[in-house]
This record gives sequence, C-alpha cells and structure tokens, in this order.
Amino acid sequence: MSKKIEFKYGDLEQILEYKPGQEMEFNFPMGAIFFVGNNQGMVFCNKIHAFKEKAPDKEFTKFALYNNDNAVGYFFFDLDKNIQIILSSDDTVFKPIFIYNVF
Repeated sequence: MSKKIEFKYGDLEQILEYKPGQEMEFNFPMGAIFFVGNNQGMVFCNKIHAFKEKAPDKEFTKFALYNNDNAVGYFFFDLDKNIQIILSSDDTVFKPIFIYNVF
C-alpha cells in the first residue's frame, strides 16, 4: 500500500522514517527542492516516488523525481538502509525542501 504525502511551503516541518520496501509518494503543488546527499547539489521537482525496485541480481530503494510528469532524476540506495526524510520550508527560496539521510 502506497503512502501519499502532500507538502506545501509554510507547512510544519516533518521528519519521516522510510523503511526499506515501503512505497511512498510525495507531492509538492508549489514545487520543491530535493537536496542531493550531503548538499552536493539540488534538483527542482514537484513529485517524488520512493519504492523498492528489483533488478535481475539485486533489490534496492529507488527515489524517482518528477517535474510535471517528466522524470528529472533517479537516486538508488541499498535496500538494507533506512532513510530519514525531512520535509521543511526554505525562507531563502520560498519553496519546500526535501532532505534525506541514509543510515
């Protein structure tokens, strides 16, 4: 079962634990900034789909980023890793932000 979350600029900060194998969909009606691991870069998107994907020889967690239904990026994590997700608002760009920590 997929868990759907909508987050807008100005909403209260949320900290979520993504467990391996979960399916989650994040929607950002005003768009959001996805911070790539350790602030190495950022991607603008309005939807993030997190799910488990199977390859012929491996299973992994995949984050698929979309902007207006166009794929703008994919990020992969080992399936045995838990992921902490932080949804917050950034007053410098007036957009919601999506930050993750893998452990």
